[in-house]
Amino acid sequence: MLGFIPTSFAQDNCNCPTQNKAGRGSIYVTWGYHRDWYTNSTIHFTNHENANYDFEIQNAKAVDQPDYDDLFHRSISVPQYIFNLGYMFNKKGDWGIEFSWDHIKYVLPDNQTLRVKGTINNVKYDLDTLVDINFVRFEHTNGGNYCMINGVKRWNILHSKNGMHWLSVFAKAGAGVPIPKTDSRLFGRRNDGPFHISGYVIVASASIRYNFFKYLFV
Repeated sequence: MLGFIPTSFAQDNCNCPTQNKAGRGSIYVTWGYHRDWYTNSTIHFTNHENANYDFEIQNAKAVDQPDYDDLFHRSISVPQYIFNLGYMFNKKGDWGIEFSWDHIKYVLPDNQTLRVKGTINNVKYDLDTLVDINFVRFEHTNGGNYCMINGVKRWNILHSKNGMHWLSVFAKAGAGVPIPKTDSRLFGRRNDGPFHISGYVIVASASIRYNFFKYLFV
């Protein structure tokens, strides 16, 4: 994760990163890429209007899709990315608030044998079933898209004598909503659905942050 603190919001009379003797806050921006691993999922399909089904696929094993091969050939937003925009709002610069957008990708691989439970065309199912392209294909390759607001706390640990290098612990906790775009194929028919709010997400994280030359950090 690479980020920077815009110079128009940081104070030249302070050596500490995101600290401000004048009492004003400071803004930071980060952009980075990531890998993801998922626990098993239960995926529920239901439709009582155009078709008649209401069933679950249980213990589904999904994978991410990093798309790092496209990193230098297509838009920087094609691979799985994280964008953060934060504001450290007190004089010491150790408390803040952050907007976070995590573009995650979730793909259900073909040809898994999984438990299917429910009804399809008024027929009850409760058996292990081959989940392939003719039955179900399910993915969020346009992103699970976690939109979150986080509270931020930092603890400065070490710094150089000239104040140009700082090592800090950076922690955050917050909540938000997933805004996925579901691309699915059910019984051979594709449905590339719209972006929509789907449930909620809670986040807690901690990291080591290295500030260098006052306005950059990793």
